[in-house]
Amino acid sequence: MFQYFTEVLQEFKYIRWLSISRTVLLSAVVVFVAILIGFMLGAMDNGLSAVLKTIVI
Repeated sequence: MFQYFTEVLQEFKYIRWLSISRTVLLSAVVVFVAILIGFMLGAMDNGLSAVLKTIVI
């Protein structure tokens, strides 16, 4: 088990990590896109609900 973790730590040396500024930028993009999709789905839900209410009622 000790050898496994030693090898894992050695492999971490080969990873090319992103800079902090790049990580923050990409995280902000992900949050923005998630919020945008949420608003779009909410608008579609409200629109379809209104259409179905006018058809049914």
